[in-house]
Amino acid sequence: VAAGRAAAEALRGLAGAARRLGDEATERRATSRLVTALQWTGDSRDAAEAEAVARAAEGRLWGDWRQRPLDYVPALPPRGGFPDPDIAGLSAALGALRALTALRDDALAAEASAFVAAAGATQPEGLVDARAAALAGASWTHVRLDAMAATADGREAMRERAPAVAMLAHALCAAAQDAGAPVLSYRLSALTLGMPAEEGARRRLHIRPHVGPTNAHWTVHVPLIMPSRELATAKLTVGGERREWRLGEPILFDDSYEHEVTFEAATGAGEARQEELKRIVFDATLARPGAGAAAAPPAASPFDM
Repeated sequence: VAAGRAAAEALRGLAGAARRLGDEATERRATSRLVTALQWTGDSRDAAEAEAVARAAEGRLWGDWRQRPLDYVPALPPRGGFPDPDIAGLSAALGALRALTALRDDALAAEASAFVAAAGATQPEGLVDARAAALAGASWTHVRLDAMAATADGREAMRERAPAVAMLAHALCAAAQDAGAPVLSYRLSALTLGMPAEEGARRRLHIRPHVGPTNAHWTVHVPLIMPSRELATAKLTVGGERREWRLGEPILFDDSYEHEVTFEAATGAGEARQEELKRIVFDATLARPGAGAAAAPPAASPFDM
């Protein structure tokens, strides 16, 4: 708490100095980080102050107080945490993913699980309370598939090692490109609940509230492995709206809005094995339609030659 408040005080000073100098970009970044620092102390008074700071900047630094990326493009109006795929022109792309996962669900699950098992835990620093995760026996793993697909040898290895996952990535790359929202990066993201390190500890993983780097990007999640709801629930909250991942149902969201994740074993999970308490999604970053030069270069498809 003390460290968080010290960081908040420094960021408050930086934001104030930037405003006096008319440096809006620095003020925006400092204010966004200030809100996050206050939220992460875990104190309700700091959380209330964080909301007040974000609301006070609405209409000046960003269009929606819950949407506070470090790099904000004013020409891209707020569409909410879960943009309507029909309005965005991405319904066909999500429909293609839905159809493919229905046809290849077992293969996708097996290949994704093998990738994650080989990668090991790679929790992004700061977004997860490391001590709480260790006590809960929980982990968060990322596998960068786009990095593998960046070379011809890597693409060939992916097609041979995980043909269903490679086809899923290719299908999204092609459909999103047609919709004017090229795929910029893609990965597997896995949440796992093992056995707690201490008796009585909650089997729970919480990814703290945070925002993506820019409102020029959107995110698509395609759930490949989900526990039964009798064993655990996995919830994504974006811009104050909460949804649950459901197997085979793609989710489109704007990660420039404040978002967080909770993955928690049910009371009746008992001695459920780690394999039963796992959530793996195919996680892709897209250029937001209309972003143009504000978005990054597109990622390679596993089937690019």
